Formats: sequence, structure tokens, C-alpha cells
Amino acid sequence: MEFFNYQVMSATGTKKRGSIEAKNETIAAKRLKQEGYYIIELEAEQNREQRSFFKLLSKVTYQDLAAFMRQFATMIDSGLPLASSLSLLAEQFINSNLRSIINQIKEDVEQGNMLSTAVAKHSTVFPDVAINMIAAGEEGDCLAAVITDLATYFEKQLQMRKKLRAILAYPLFILAVACGLLLFIFYVVLPLFTEVFATYNLNLPLITRSLLQITEILTEYWLFILLGLLTLLITMVTYFKSKQGRDLLDQLLLKVPLINNLILKIMITRITRTLGTLLLNGVGLLAALVSIEKIVNNKVVEQKLKRVQQAVKEGGSLRNALESIDLLPEMVLQMVSVGEETGQLGEVLLKVADYYEQELETDLELITSLAEPVLILILSIIVAGVIISILLPIFNLINYL
Repeated sequence: MEFFNYQVMSATGTKKRGSIEAKNETIAAKRLKQEGYYIIELEAEQNREQRSFFKLLSKVTYQDLAAFMRQFATMIDSGLPLASSLSLLAEQFINSNLRSIINQIKEDVEQGNMLSTAVAKHSTVFPDVAINMIAAGEEGDCLAAVITDLATYFEKQLQMRKKLRAILAYPLFILAVACGLLLFIFYVVLPLFTEVFATYNLNLPLITRSLLQITEILTEYWLFILLGLLTLLITMVTYFKSKQGRDLLDQLLLKVPLINNLILKIMITRITRTLGTLLLNGVGLLAALVSIEKIVNNKVVEQKLKRVQQAVKEGGSLRNALESIDLLPEMVLQMVSVGEETGQLGEVLLKVADYYEQELETDLELITSLAEPVLILILSIIVAGVIISILLPIFNLINYL
């Protein structure tokens, strides 16, 4: 006996999901038909679990969300009903996980649920900013405009991520080449010279002896070194995934020179763009502050943003609340104050986001331009040291001969 998951429809058109125990799929289907149901879907529970596993592998990215929102807005704006738009969209995406989620949202909408309610059931895929904006768009009868803004928001976030990856790609490539070159020297080149030096019983300089000892350790104990590094890596990852470790890591990242400045600018960009987009689309300030709490990806900053929420809830101004957490630069606080006084806080925050995006891009390009020669210099010094340590005994050997 095994369990089968099913989706059926009654004679009145009511859909139903559940599971049934039977010897095989044929008997399960026969029993459901005898009960007067039309079978829409029927499969073994094990197959469903396997399919769920593969769905997890097909992760929904910001690029998927941006494309979904852009096409969704176009369809709604052209007058297509929500359910029809979702049905068409489900057929256009290769990502099986996203297709499944769109179909589930469509079913909820067809059953009379609000779109924001249907989307909220998939909060692991759709961030709070999307759920809150869709809810505000439904209340204000401007859903197409809101979803268009959401598409722009996701595209901006995606563009920033692509820039970060592109800027960091070359230094990481140089680092990888350097590591590969060093491994080649230690495991291929130096062992050859070790045999030559041993044959002639040369009196080796200190730098050569040290290098050969390192090579010997790496050659003989490479398995233990590899296991040690893997153990250390797994231990660190496990610790930093724990609450205590994550809190410590977040605190350290905000204190390390250079890195803390970059992280702060990334957070300012995310906070101001998200908050500005939400406010411009009719989301209340408190609800918007709750949404931005989860996008910073730093527990220390999350706690500070909760204090901002509480201060605003008690009637304080946003500028004073932000000033009290001692996180944002004075320029941002002044812009927030101007936005509150003029009643254009959303527009002002988006301008701040644009400014800090440019600042962040400039800083990253500067750091990258400095990192490249530094990495090359370090690599050159290491290679030069290896070459000198090899040439010195060779010169001695020539004199010996």
C-alpha cells in the first residue's frame, strides 16, 4: 500500500486536494471516480517529493521576478483579467518553480481571493515590498501602475547586483590564477629541484631550505591539510549561521575599515529605494518601515530599524528616529527632513538612492583598480622569492662544477 496525492473536481466544479491510500495508481483513480470526482492530478507521494526537491533547485531569481512583474503589468494595463494574465504568464517561464507558484496564485484569484493575499502565501519568493505594494495598489485601484513600479524596483536591484559581480570578477580571477600558479610551483616545479639538490648534497641557503620544507609538508600531508581546511570552513560556516555567530559577523562587518563603508552604502541604497518606492505607491510609513527591516540582511541594522519603527509609531518624525540610531550620514538625514517638510518624502528618498548607487559604483571601481595591482604585486613578490630560492643553489652548483 502507498499514498497518492490528488487534485480532483466535483460535478459542481469545486476543486479539492488530498491524499488516498491504495495498492497502485489505477485502484486510487478508480476509487476517486466512484466517489463522483473528475481527476485533475494524481501521483505517488514519493514522486511529488522528488518533484518538490527539483523545484527547490530551480530558484526564483530577481531576474525572474523583474520579468514577471514587467509582463504582468503590461497585460493588466492592456485590460486582461488577472486570472487570464496569470495563466498566460505561467506558460512563458522556463523556471518550473515560478510556473508552479504563478498557477497557485491564479487558482487563489479564481477562488475570489485578493491578489496580495495570494502572493503573500509565497513570501519565501516574493519579498514584503512586493506584497505591501500590491495590497496598496488594490486599495488605490492602481494595480497596473504599482506592478510597473515593482518591475522597475526589481530591475534596479538586479542591475546593482550585476554591477557588483562584474566589478569583483577580475580581482577574483587574478586571485584564482595566483592560487593555481602557487599550487603548480609547490607540487610540480619544486619537487624536481629537490631531487637535484639532494643528489649533489648542496649547502642550501635559508630561504631555499624553508621553501623546500614547506613543499615537503604540503606534499606529504596534503590530505590532512585539506581535511583541516574543510573542517575549519565547515565549522566557521556552521557557527556564522547560528544566531550568535550571525550577530558577531554582522557587528564585525560594520567595523572593518573599507568594508563597513561599502556595506553602509549598499544598505542606504536598499533602504531609501525600497522606502521611497513603497511610499510613492500608497503604502503607509509604518508598513514601509516593517518591509525594509528584512532587506538589509544585517541583524544589527534590523534591530536599529525596529527602534525607528517604534519611534515613528509613538509620533516622532522619521528624521529624528533615524538620527537616534546613529547609522545614516548627515546628508541622508537632511534629505529625509526636506522630504518630510515638503510632503515629497518618496521622491526625495529615490533621489538619495540614485546618488548612493553612483557613489557605490565609484567606490567599487576605485577599490577594484587598487586591488588589481596589489594582487599582482603580491603574486610577483611570491614568485620572485621562489625563483631566487631556486637560483641561489643553482649558482652554487655551477661554481661547484
